[in-house]
Amino acid sequence: MMRNKAEYVQEWLEFHLLQGFDKFVIYNHMSTDGLAAVLGPYIRADLVELVDWPLDYAKLASPPFGPRLWTSDERRQAFETVFRDECLHVTDKWHMHGGCQRSAMLDGIARYRNRTEWLSIFDVDEFFFVPLKDGQTVKRLGEIRTVRDVLLDASDAYDHIKVPGRIFGTSGYMDTPPRPSPSLPSRLVTESYRFRRNHSDDRFYERFMLSTTYTEKSFAKAALVSGTVIHHFTFDDLPPEQQSQIRTHQRQDALLTMNHYQFLSHFGQSRKAKTNTNWGIDYWRPQDILFCELPDYSVGYLVPLVLDNMVRRRRAELARVEMERRAAGTALAAGNSDGGRQPLMLRKPMSKPAKTAASVYTKPRRTGFTQICVAFTHLDGEAHHLRRSVYSMLEYFKTVEPDIAFETVLVTPHKPAPGDAARPEIEYLSDLLPLLDHVQVMPANTPWPLVLDTATSLCSHAPYILYMEDMWEARFPTSLSLADYNRPGLANHRLLADAMDLLRHEPRVLEVWVGDTPSLPREYADTAGPWTTADYLQPVDRVASNRFWLERRLAEGGLIGGVLWEQLLNRYIHEQKVLREHGRLVLMEHGSNAVRGGGGSGGSGSGGGESGGQDQSGAAHLLLQAVGNTSNETAAETADDEKLYGTGEIASATRHGVERHTRLIHQLLGCTPTGQDCPSTRPWYRTHAATHTSAIGAFRLGGSLKHTAKLTRLNASWMRLAEMLETLDMAVLDEAMGRCAEAAGLVSAQFCLGDPALDRECRLDPDWAMDDATTGIMWRQRLILREDDDKILLHDRP
Repeated sequence: MMRNKAEYVQEWLEFHLLQGFDKFVIYNHMSTDGLAAVLGPYIRADLVELVDWPLDYAKLASPPFGPRLWTSDERRQAFETVFRDECLHVTDKWHMHGGCQRSAMLDGIARYRNRTEWLSIFDVDEFFFVPLKDGQTVKRLGEIRTVRDVLLDASDAYDHIKVPGRIFGTSGYMDTPPRPSPSLPSRLVTESYRFRRNHSDDRFYERFMLSTTYTEKSFAKAALVSGTVIHHFTFDDLPPEQQSQIRTHQRQDALLTMNHYQFLSHFGQSRKAKTNTNWGIDYWRPQDILFCELPDYSVGYLVPLVLDNMVRRRRAELARVEMERRAAGTALAAGNSDGGRQPLMLRKPMSKPAKTAASVYTKPRRTGFTQICVAFTHLDGEAHHLRRSVYSMLEYFKTVEPDIAFETVLVTPHKPAPGDAARPEIEYLSDLLPLLDHVQVMPANTPWPLVLDTATSLCSHAPYILYMEDMWEARFPTSLSLADYNRPGLANHRLLADAMDLLRHEPRVLEVWVGDTPSLPREYADTAGPWTTADYLQPVDRVASNRFWLERRLAEGGLIGGVLWEQLLNRYIHEQKVLREHGRLVLMEHGSNAVRGGGGSGGSGSGGGESGGQDQSGAAHLLLQAVGNTSNETAAETADDEKLYGTGEIASATRHGVERHTRLIHQLLGCTPTGQDCPSTRPWYRTHAATHTSAIGAFRLGGSLKHTAKLTRLNASWMRLAEMLETLDMAVLDEAMGRCAEAAGLVSAQFCLGDPALDRECRLDPDWAMDDATTGIMWRQRLILREDDDKILLHDRP
């Protein structure tokens, strides 16, 4: 069953026709994108049976579509129940179309039970084929081993063949790739997506991703099938002795391969989750990195043939329409012709990249002179890393800081395309070319220091340079996805504007780290100064941010047990209002609901509050009184306080009790009430200066905004240092550049939009599942394996 997949269905059909499939039964579930028109040529050729589901339910029971043949009355009743209760009358708010999908599957099995030998049920993003063996090439069509060949050979040996899938990620696409030609509905899925999960059994992934990596479909002898559990068929209605004789192939050395292109783009996946009301498949950055772990273009030998067949069928359809119009006395308008475009043949190079008119992205219009030059360098990452880096940074400028005038530069050594050594990688990345102001491809053996120096030279005219190695991905808020970075008060903060202000006001600061800042490496901790703030930095809505943080910790069960934190949070917000209006605060305890003493400040995972000896009967009842300008408090405000906090006899509050309650609320929020707005509404920052033991923290290779004029004071370049020290080791050269900064009297700086005293604020936990970072606008596109937990250089991702 499919809905609004017209742009993808033609490639899917041509691919599987090439694999020897005879017939496709497509259940159209309320599509509005012209799916029926796209399928017209295939319907006329009797290759596709199009069913409007559930509208065609009644007519499918009779010839020529039916009848439905059931293996038991219970199976028929189960089908009718699912159709009536889960498709016609949907009550499930999660995966709402699931009932129609299940009933469509059962309908197809029943109607084609005796009309085909082999049957399979799979989606438009799943492609079956036989990969070539190592060193094998194909020069003639007859040399291609197809799915049909495999099933014919296996017919005497197996009744049920399970095919394990390989899940592919977005390959870095932010949205649907631009079309390479007006004659195609979209860029081919099989050509565009070339990175997948590594399915080796000896990999140890982060535990919270393991449940997302399963995919499998199957083929079965239609006459034996009773039903389906989506991923494979069942044979429950056969006699027990016959069930035991079903011959199933399910070994890892599969007879066939299935490429599952589940994640087509960042925004596309979020739209898919919303359309399907299945938030379990929503886009999530760490998961996408898992699904792009390994390059795989084993399907590539089939791509030119599929494209050729798509173009030929389109030309045949245009010729048919023209003949019909001529027969009707009208000629087909010349503008509707594809200009006689010749089909791409096997191994022919790709066509020239499309220009900006066909691009999904256009660069924001500049205002005034260039403020920031974004220097993208393609060093150690794969093509999907670079694509994700470029798209995400452009999206950040568009959604968060559109008033910044910027230019973009890309410097990359020559690299082969993923899975296709005969073609350059820049051709595979052709969708990026219209978006960049300058692209320079250097020889394949160019050392990385020279790549960085070249990017610096191309950006030297701008007052600030943002260094973006290919492994950095920018965060930006979006309403499309539940998994995107949407932390209240922080997601829209203009951090680059703050960074430019800091570089202008602080003469010793050479660079500001705008990427996530690792805290565990000792070299960074040893070079860090104290946290401070400045009036020229933009305000941050930290109340909303801290509330988000506390609610997240509450959901994890990591806060003080037995206290109603929702009430405490509401009181804290009200307290801030009273503090601003009336002066200082006095917190007193209600005698019957006092929080009992003990517990201390808790461990690193407790949120910094008291963790022992809590009153389990309810919230600590706090009476908030405004002292100072209390005479200005109106009767309405007094009534509001009584309504919020209650009334009654107030026990005598000892100094210890007042201090304990003061600490209870404010320690959680990382500040101490001193009569000032608490917490501070300005971002925190601290500097990193070289020490006698380390200079790594004084200069950062990437993920930083640098002041161009101050950079020239170092009188050094990466390549010059590499030649002087006779090494290309990044850590060694980073240390050397830090010493150059020290000699020039310059330091680095980092921001924190959260509160330094809060757990996980301003320090990163690399195994943390959620993206709640507050230290930068970008993170490293790096998959952390459990076997890598002790590697200190990997501690800079959410």
